[in-house]
Amino acid sequence: MEDGIATFLDDDLSTDEWQKRRGLQVGSGDPNGGIDPAAPTWVLDDGMPTAEWQRVRAQQAVGAKPVAGPATYSKRDAARDLGAGTLLDQIGIGEQKGRTPSYDVTYGFGAFVPEGSKKLTDMTFREVAALQKEMQRRQAGADMRSSAVGKYQFLQGEAERLRVKLGLKETDRFTAGVQDMMAREILAEKGYGDFLTGKIDGPTFQARIAPKWSSIPEPSTGKSRHHQPLRMTTQDMQRVLTKSRLEAQERITTFNADPYARRWR
Repeated sequence: MEDGIATFLDDDLSTDEWQKRRGLQVGSGDPNGGIDPAAPTWVLDDGMPTAEWQRVRAQQAVGAKPVAGPATYSKRDAARDLGAGTLLDQIGIGEQKGRTPSYDVTYGFGAFVPEGSKKLTDMTFREVAALQKEMQRRQAGADMRSSAVGKYQFLQGEAERLRVKLGLKETDRFTAGVQDMMAREILAEKGYGDFLTGKIDGPTFQARIAPKWSSIPEPSTGKSRHHQPLRMTTQDMQRVLTKSRLEAQERITTFNADPYARRWR
């Protein structure tokens, strides 16, 4: 207990209450929130591998009463939390040349995908890797080739690297939530936590992510690192980053959220 509030996580909790209690767990240094680990209610630990997180989450849900209201706080929620969703959505728009972002898009907007292929979000990582290889084969002889897939245009090598880092299996599906988690991991690698806490400024963070996404201008030149046409200026990107940081600061202040906790893993 802390201030009379049991800190175990319950399916009946709203998203905000889930965050609040999770913050209390972390803040008190007690991952069990005062609950006997052997009891039939388990808690979610930031250090859990994906499979264990899912197992404990399923155990929590047993016997829970369905309630109306916000969905429980998922790994995808964590990936998009602290302003990251605003930034990721803008990246998706830029990467897809201003179109409504899709998690099923491929390089060339389907031009190099075999007819009758499943949607990306219905494919496993193994199937996506095979598709990317086939896409490259179909572009043989072209001046520019790419295996980019998904909302954030993951290349084949990077998709595999992130799959391994997030503890996902080759048989796991390339869902929208998984893609958000992968993109959020990239933001973390580039210093998103440092940006949120003011250790680095907006232009510095933009310069770190510009090499990854061709739709983001280099702050020093205003041009794409990959010589691609841009649909946003540095000023546009800085406005998005400012909005993301303001959203994050509200969450950090209200719920004592940790900008460095990788809860999407």
